[in-house]
Amino acid sequence: LSSEKYFSPTPVFARWVKSQFNGKHIYDVGAGVGHVSKALAKAGMRVTAMDLAPRTNSETEVLMADSTQYPFEKDSVVMFCRPSHSGFVERTIAKAIQSRVAAIVYVGLSANLKRDLGSISDRFVVKRVGAVGHSGERVWELNVERLRAEASLRRRIPRLSSPFVQ
Repeated sequence: LSSEKYFSPTPVFARWVKSQFNGKHIYDVGAGVGHVSKALAKAGMRVTAMDLAPRTNSETEVLMADSTQYPFEKDSVVMFCRPSHSGFVERTIAKAIQSRVAAIVYVGLSANLKRDLGSISDRFVVKRVGAVGHSGERVWELNVERLRAEASLRRRIPRLSSPFVQ
């Protein structure tokens, strides 16, 4: 597999992540060689780099794991930086929400947003952050609490309309 870096984080990116999520466990999903994880760890963050197929020339330890099945730590942050367009992101997001993570962050190119995030792309909000990468990448975040509240409300509606509700 390639050792090419699709996203080269800037110091601005590492500072932003630390300012937003200091003390949270960060999962760098689809970490490749782990250079993003390495930069975040160097900035003092607790990071787990994970990839379905870790590279042998990794810059840091990369956990071999299937993110669509991984039991993410509650209140952690799941981050995707320039992921492949294979559909795993949407399935990982579902698992992350089920695991009750605090935040889901996507870092990529505007042109890839819908392709990477699928049907939930319109639920991500672009963040005001300076130059996070060297190719014009931007940061988007999903409001997971709002999404959970909406899902919870939808599940309750049928029960509330039932004649058997006391």
